[in-house]
Amino acid sequence: MSETTTPTDAGGTAKTDFDVVIIGAGFGGLAALKELRGHGFSVRAVEAAPEVGGTWYWN
Repeated sequence: MSETTTPTDAGGTAKTDFDVVIIGAGFGGLAALKELRGHGFSVRAVEAAPEVGGTWYWN
């Protein structure tokens, strides 16, 4: 079973404005997330599966 969550900031308000949204939290998506955050971008990754991993999760 999966659940839907809304990202929040430290104050508990919903954060919906990002510089980059990555679709898929597999190997490539996680690498892009790390790299972009390292350059100071506000980044969010979204994944269809209940956990990250992409092909690792589905197989």
